[in-house]
Amino acid sequence: KVAKNHRRKRNKTLETSWNLFASKAETLNKSQFKEGVQWLGVNLTNEESNFVFDRMNTSKSGLLTLKEFKNDVKDDIPVPLASVVNIRDILIRTFQRHLEAFHGKPVPIRGFTTDQNQHDDAKEMLQIHTDDTDTMTNEAQDLDDLEDKQRGKKQSTQPKTNHSNANANTNANASANANTNVNTNTNTNTNTNINTNTKVNTDVSKKS
Repeated sequence: KVAKNHRRKRNKTLETSWNLFASKAETLNKSQFKEGVQWLGVNLTNEESNFVFDRMNTSKSGLLTLKEFKNDVKDDIPVPLASVVNIRDILIRTFQRHLEAFHGKPVPIRGFTTDQNQHDDAKEMLQIHTDDTDTMTNEAQDLDDLEDKQRGKKQSTQPKTNHSNANANTNANASANANTNVNTNTNTNTNTNINTNTKVNTDVSKKS
């Protein structure tokens, strides 16, 4: 049962990661893939981005699918899977794995900002709750999901489909500094909620 629960959470995490990274598109070409990389705040060269894309696109169709994405990224999902995970961290592990093959040695992932507070806030914006995320396709559903629905669990975290909105959220989070703390145990100054229209809605209006 533990293994089944992990697979269920992993599938949900992969589905949500794709929806955010791909802006809910069904497939991604190389240009769209690079946009997703940039949206994550990861600074890859065109050559590096194309190399990662080609390795993930096992069908060599020129269009990366959800199935290919899941098959490639699933091994980078941590075990055990925490109730709150950061998809940026997961995808950076995926990129690093492929870039090691590209460069022939481990390489650090470069970000667009040297402001650590802004970097941390951008990372928090990409945190998802694996227990509450409900964006799975029929292919990924299992009995646990059906049982949840039968009990009336209808809470859903539908991610925004516009990267520009996500970037705006990043700027808002940056202005809040590093006071936000998205965790299963929130402090008294931070209120974290799953919103039906956003990935993660973090209220940082009460700063210490």
